[in-house]
Amino acid sequence: PLDPASHSIYNGFYCAITGPPNKQKWVVVPSAKKEASHADWFFLDSENPPPEAIASLRQFIAAKIPPLADTAKYFSDDELRAFFTRRRFTGSLVSLAPLHYPYASSNTDDIDDDAESWIVFLGDSAHSVFPATGEGLNSGLDDVLVFTESVLSPAFDKGKPIDLSAYTSIRQPDVDALTSLASEILSSMTGSPNVRATNIITMIVSSIARKLRLIGPSEAEL
Repeated sequence: PLDPASHSIYNGFYCAITGPPNKQKWVVVPSAKKEASHADWFFLDSENPPPEAIASLRQFIAAKIPPLADTAKYFSDDELRAFFTRRRFTGSLVSLAPLHYPYASSNTDDIDDDAESWIVFLGDSAHSVFPATGEGLNSGLDDVLVFTESVLSPAFDKGKPIDLSAYTSIRQPDVDALTSLASEILSSMTGSPNVRATNIITMIVSSIARKLRLIGPSEAEL
């Protein structure tokens, strides 16, 4: 569990204290939907945001996170200005299959059992998921571990030829399950209220049914 002295959630917004004791900083992760009242400045994408946008962000933080009400004490104008240059999640999910290229298939005569494969996909190039899954960095590290154990170790420790298909065969099921999980979470947080409610109810009913073994496990649970 997260240390409550360092991690908190106020009004749905995550914040944390990071850094060594003599150089601690607050990190705030605000969020908004397109229809939110503050969406006009929240979704502004600019390296030089107008002073009004920075002032709105200060007021927003002060209102939502009481311990940081004195925003001038914790955040400089440059730090708040950088907020408007951030990369935002657009709702797109990426899931690649297979995880190496070129690869043998029914319509490729020039590839012999993946022996000529020379490109491998790891991290975001193989799977880009919804941030709320909390599996961005973890899944990338898992890719490296599986690639090392399935491809590099056999090649360098045992003198076997490099076989990128071995990485795909082991890692692909996990990538597919991660994408399924991300899709489920995303579907419960987007769309109209009726759509979100329907998706959440479906997830709950499906979970109960799986617990009672009325239906099989989801891809994310396999």
